[in-house]
Amino acid sequence: MLVVNDMVELWHFDRAGPLGTSVLKLGDDNDFEVFIDAVAAIGSASSLDLGFDPCFFHDSPWPHYPTDCLVKIPSDDPSGNAGPFVARISSNHPFDQHRCLSGRGTRILPVTLTGDPSSHIYVAKLAWQPSSRTAEAELYRRAGDIQGLPKIVFSGELGTLSHGVRGRLEDLLPFQESLPGDRVLRAIVMEKRFSPVWGLRMDGKPRKDRKVLLAQPDKLLKMMRSWVSIHRALYERGILHRDINPGNIMWQEGKIDPQKIAAKALLVDLDFSSGPDDDRGYVPDEVPFTFSTPFLALDLLESCDKPQPHLYRHDLESFFWTFLWLTLSFANVECNGRSASSWQIGSKKMIYNSKRSFLLDNGHDDFFSELTKAKPSNDRLVNSLRRLSSMFEAGHKALVSGADRGTAGNYITYENFMIALEG
Repeated sequence: MLVVNDMVELWHFDRAGPLGTSVLKLGDDNDFEVFIDAVAAIGSASSLDLGFDPCFFHDSPWPHYPTDCLVKIPSDDPSGNAGPFVARISSNHPFDQHRCLSGRGTRILPVTLTGDPSSHIYVAKLAWQPSSRTAEAELYRRAGDIQGLPKIVFSGELGTLSHGVRGRLEDLLPFQESLPGDRVLRAIVMEKRFSPVWGLRMDGKPRKDRKVLLAQPDKLLKMMRSWVSIHRALYERGILHRDINPGNIMWQEGKIDPQKIAAKALLVDLDFSSGPDDDRGYVPDEVPFTFSTPFLALDLLESCDKPQPHLYRHDLESFFWTFLWLTLSFANVECNGRSASSWQIGSKKMIYNSKRSFLLDNGHDDFFSELTKAKPSNDRLVNSLRRLSSMFEAGHKALVSGADRGTAGNYITYENFMIALEG
């Protein structure tokens, strides 16, 4: 409720954004009657009327830990897990959460399953995804036996906005075409927790708040090749990831075996992926600008205000920016007072100009020179990044000259990318 003098606006807000009334003037009899009716309706509404999801509940009227609750998840797995499953969620200690006023609002939480004598701690992902998009769990099922993806225990849909308060409000509106699309709260329960890649450090010293799983640049090169290979295997099954960034490349916790390093690489979060029947192109409003934008391909970032097809080479370029950002950040490299953080600061245009200058205006030479001086010695890693930088520089210049957009004149390909990572 927004009150200014004798004027009032009533607003409903959820993951699809706000819906509001016109200005109600309390001095007007008709408007005052509408206002009183609305206040009375809100005051007498049940928790369900106000949008509370009955899938979430406490097992006692006075729970010992108010932030813990139970959630009933109906299974959508056609292969046999009938459900529903009841999981206890500890929301007070999330593994990860994306704070936002609208959109997916993804939370990664520890859960245990009621009736499970092992008390194993699983990982639940809750996200308000666009209902028009192929469910993430379905894409994992289509991926089949590809190594390097999370193992899904079960998944399900908890509710849609259109079946709640928003749906009833939208039915009253005279316009329907300009309304945002419906969203559905989807839950995925995974077997294990994974560690983010930014827990690594190039010099082998622990980061203050992250577990160190890797310290040698040579191992990082192996992991890079593994992440790109997992991505390629998905693509060959008709699934393009489309959201490559440091938050979505991980590895499994546990002791790292140098001889089996490839088996530890993990690629997560198919929420924004396009499946075989879901090539909807790049939709700027569905990309979390606060994080993913610095790792977008240059031509996607340049045309951020209008949709265009998201191609395989765009994900390869996102890998390049991600690997470069990680390496420069781990090595604490700055040049002329600038660091990789400049790709995350400012407007989309400022970020685009900073990245373009780095790639196309010889801005990378000084950075690589500084990186070569970093300890321990990482010449193979620097050489690989140099080759990738040259590959994307040549590809973008070819695009300006009218080259094929799919591979940028055959410069930006999986084969060339993997050759560059050979060190």
